[in-house]
Amino acid sequence: MFYEITSQRLKVIEKFQKITDENQLERAVQMYLYDHLWLLDPSWERVTGTSVMEQTLTKELKQINPDAASGARIDIAFKTVSGKHVIIEMKRPKVHPDIMNLVAQGNKYVQATTQWFSNNPKNCPGGNIPHIEVIFLVGSGYLQENQHFINMQLLSINGKILTYNDLIVQSKQAYAEYQDKKNDAARIMKIVEGI
Repeated sequence: MFYEITSQRLKVIEKFQKITDENQLERAVQMYLYDHLWLLDPSWERVTGTSVMEQTLTKELKQINPDAASGARIDIAFKTVSGKHVIIEMKRPKVHPDIMNLVAQGNKYVQATTQWFSNNPKNCPGGNIPHIEVIFLVGSGYLQENQHFINMQLLSINGKILTYNDLIVQSKQAYAEYQDKKNDAARIMKIVEGI
């Protein structure tokens, strides 16, 4: 059973790598990731509560900022086993947005989501607004001389940046140990079959 699941997941990782390498439209990558949230973190295999794709929070944003020039459309949002609320903002693999624009967008999403929970207290775990994390999934990272500044900006919204390549490498590493054991088992099977 575990062998089958891991084999399937390795195929999913390979397909995800292919669609990101080909710079597929954000929507195609978004739908694929939504169906396989464990790619972000194997512990998110069992997302609790609801997970939504393209949640619009314009009403909530206007409640806290009536002068907002644009609304808030979150690519993917879900609640983890630990009760944390995760927002995923995806960019096309070949697009490299300005870090300040990303942080402003993430801040807008955190504020709108916080307002949504205030408006819907029955959805708050334990009666409290959950911890909100923002993950930006981008084509390339932001390793620059002002890395401390970038880190502080992301910290201000409880955000982090993950590249598509990081995601693929991280997912492969999560299953690498199993792959090694699978190869050993296959070698032993050949020896046993040869006897």
